This record gives sequence, C-alpha cells and structure tokens, in this order.
Amino acid sequence: MQGLSDGGMAGVGDGVAAGDPWAAILAPEISVVVDPVPVAGPGARWVRALAAEAPFAERVSGAPGEVAALLPGVPAALRRLADRLARRFAAVTGAGALELRVEGVADDACRKLHADWTDVRLLLTLAGLGTEHAGGDDPGAPLRRVPTGHVALLKGRLFPGAGPGRHPPCLHRSPPLAGTGARRLLLVMNRAEAAW
Repeated sequence: MQGLSDGGMAGVGDGVAAGDPWAAILAPEISVVVDPVPVAGPGARWVRALAAEAPFAERVSGAPGEVAALLPGVPAALRRLADRLARRFAAVTGAGALELRVEGVADDACRKLHADWTDVRLLLTLAGLGTEHAGGDDPGAPLRRVPTGHVALLKGRLFPGAGPGRHPPCLHRSPPLAGTGARRLLLVMNRAEAAW
C-alpha cells in the first residue's frame, strides 16, 4: 500500500498532515481517533431530509479532490462536506484514490462487533446514534459512542505493519436500530486500494 507506513508519515509529501490531529491514527498504539470538533450537526435541514429517505446507499470512487462531486442526488452541502473531509483524509493517509459511501440506515446493519478489512476508515454519523467502538481490539472492553457529527478514524485489519501490540484494529459496531424506528445517516470513506 502506498501512503501509510509503519513509521507514520511516508507518502504525505505536502506536510499538510504533520500538524493535523487526525495524523495520530498513524501511531502504532492508536486504534481510533475521534475528532473533538463536530463537522456537521443533525439539525441541518438537508441532514434530516436525507435521513428520512433511509434505507439507501450510494458508493463512488475517485481522486480525493473529485470523489465527492461524483455522489449522485445528494445535497450540495453534503458534497462540500465530503470534499473537505476527503482532501483531509487523503492528506493524512497519502491515499491517491478514495471510496466514499453515503448511507441511510434503518435496520441493524453492522450491529456485531467487528474490525474492517481496510487500513483506515473514516466514519461520520450525520444523523442518529453514533458508531460504538471498543477503543482497540479487545472485545471485552467497554464500548464508547462517537458523538453524532464527529469524525472517527478507525484502524482496520490491513494497516501496514500491524502485529502483536502494533497497530491493533479498532473493533466497532453500529448501534442496534431494529424495532426503534430510528434512522442513521452515515458518511464513510477509505482508500480505494483497500478492501471493503
């Protein structure tokens, strides 16, 4: 994989990521980074309207500066947000191409604790309950919830240099929704070179 390395910043040539708090995900002992600053709120009209359309899923792939424009039928505000996050994610990971997914969830999708088959995944819950995570690879650890509107970067099973005590994946799950009538609106991205 280009970009990510066991040592940290290889492939991040423009220096943008050097001062970015998201770059902490590259450290061997870190499995999850939750940005303390919200990037979106569930009260926005476009967020509520899109969440009401669940279930649905849109998936596109492309260069970091172009991928958000490929999303069909989503509000301009979501495209702008996705573009900003894609550029920042690519600066941190060194990704030359991204897969981006916008999903409206109305069921128990991904309700079991798991780690993704990718290197790093960005998850942003725009509406509904946030993703729950164990903070690492211990299935017995207490679960924490990512606040709605906050970006989480989760290390996956394919992170370069992963091994015992180094770059553990982050176990996580979607909160159970069956029978509640609740809906979630998610923005998900990872490197196009990495598996889903």
